[in-house]
Amino acid sequence: MFFSQRMLRRSALLTPMVALGLAASPVLAIPGEVSLGHPTVQSGMGRTQADATFTATINGVTYVSERASATEHFGDGAVPKYHYFNAGEPIGGPHTSPMRFVRRFMDPAEQVVDGRYYFGALNLPLMLNYGEFDIESGRIWSYHPTSGYLDLTFSPDRTWVEGKFTFTAVRIDGGKLIDVDGTFAMPNTDLGL
Repeated sequence: MFFSQRMLRRSALLTPMVALGLAASPVLAIPGEVSLGHPTVQSGMGRTQADATFTATINGVTYVSERASATEHFGDGAVPKYHYFNAGEPIGGPHTSPMRFVRRFMDPAEQVVDGRYYFGALNLPLMLNYGEFDIESGRIWSYHPTSGYLDLTFSPDRTWVEGKFTFTAVRIDGGKLIDVDGTFAMPNTDLGL
């Protein structure tokens, strides 16, 4: 009798929990994460510059920078506002420059948000800063994307940003074509208005 009363009490407690789905459901949410139809990015709180990575595969060869960061920069007058996404070290070998994606805005109130940004003509607002050093002349041969995109996802507090990119670019002298894809995860600084 004592055993059956204990079982009745336990089942009386569990029944409402089971009805609510609480007793058997695992905890799936991770603090600091949200999903709004984009890949989930954890809050940047607690992450440091040492957690940043920028990986690019260029014509099948992978290059990695363990220093990367993103920040807004404001111009003045007719100079546009820029948001930079930078590798901190050369991507592509010792005779190349660091790779940087630049999103520019003529309206300083605009802001980079989660989404896909396309490369294309030189006058589009998404640009690539990247080049190869010519040892003999000391000149940097820059590359211009002919197609491709950059996907961006910010943490809810915007202190961290992750990106995925793929594009084809031609060297400014037409002497070389590169196919590039990769990812980055880096601290982000919004300077505000």
